[in-house]
Amino acid sequence: MTATRDTGSRALPVGWEWVRLDSICAPVESTNPKMEPERYFRYVDISSVDRSRKRITSPKDMLGARAPSRARQRIHANDILVSTTRPNLNAVALVPKLLDGQVCSTGFCVLRPMSNVMPEYLFGYVQTREFVEALSNRATGSSYPAVTDKKVRALAVPLPRLSEQRRIVSAIEERFQAIDGARRAAEKQIEAAESMSAAYMRAVFPKQGEELPEEWRWVRVSEVADINPRRAPVLDRDLDTPTTFIPMSAIDGESGRVLAASERKFEEIRRGYTYFEERDVLFAKITPCMQNGKHFIAEGLNGGFGFGTTELHVIRPKSGLLSEWIHHFLRQPSLLESATHHFRGAVGQQRLPAEFIAELRVPLPPISEQERLIRQVVERLTIIDQVKHSARLQLDRLAHISGSYLRSAFGGDI
Repeated sequence: MTATRDTGSRALPVGWEWVRLDSICAPVESTNPKMEPERYFRYVDISSVDRSRKRITSPKDMLGARAPSRARQRIHANDILVSTTRPNLNAVALVPKLLDGQVCSTGFCVLRPMSNVMPEYLFGYVQTREFVEALSNRATGSSYPAVTDKKVRALAVPLPRLSEQRRIVSAIEERFQAIDGARRAAEKQIEAAESMSAAYMRAVFPKQGEELPEEWRWVRVSEVADINPRRAPVLDRDLDTPTTFIPMSAIDGESGRVLAASERKFEEIRRGYTYFEERDVLFAKITPCMQNGKHFIAEGLNGGFGFGTTELHVIRPKSGLLSEWIHHFLRQPSLLESATHHFRGAVGQQRLPAEFIAELRVPLPPISEQERLIRQVVERLTIIDQVKHSARLQLDRLAHISGSYLRSAFGGDI
């Protein structure tokens, strides 16, 4: 079936045509693993896909009896999984042989190419910006935007003859081998920098039970800081006064800083949000923000106070404890990993209770020593962050090169 104008109108080389996906992809059978409760199967959902490599890296092994309600699609080798929810529309993967006959989430549209289409060719095209934008333009819904399977299958793809598909796939694979090598090198740089950072923080903060230097002492966080203190009676501010507001999206988990604090009228945020004051330490309590390092020190607040997402614990240091000391202590990767075992609540909405932070034992040196060590921490982490920033810029450049090459490939320009 040739595509209509609204699904594919870009001019194509001679011998190519726009065709709808539903005309070149076979139907996919549904399944219900719960019908075989004692059988183990492998389940693929959005978290199983590595978005940078476009591969399934972590399928879940499950008993049929424990199958989630969304595990309803049977997949086979060379099927193409296309995520249908925003902002995950770039999560695509080609099903490998080892997952033949397994199950995936209904959060994917499963494309099963017919004999006139190379799976690798179609897999390449669904990675293009052109295709992802077409998906995004068709997504609907305010709280959880998504595109239906029917809308995905109504999209058109540029299709040449099989011989041309083979040539294009071969050219893409050759070019992407070099790109993948450069990508792996940049990723290893980031991993090495993160390992250096973790090792340095372990050296700064002694572990529980270790002997402390002279004049240091072990204290519970609740002894040296107020956890979620009562809100101050902020009643004298004019209701129209611009007031600092920090949503979770403004917090950078990499650096532990606020990248884009905003201001809203005091009247709009004085109720229903987390109140904090200058120099308070804010700790994200909900998964995955907690593990992702979305913790920061409140600074530069309009009038000395502000409001933010309700998914924050407020830690207000008392005399003898620097905000920076407790901030860096709480952001240690090993501590964040340990905290995941203390979550409460339903899966997907789990939160870390304030009691976990309150009962933590922190090694506390004198203020002068805290200041000296924090200066060293900031200096060392700044260097490490520069290394990671440079590597991430390289990854961005490689992604741009990949995108440009795919556009050329599916435009008939290679």
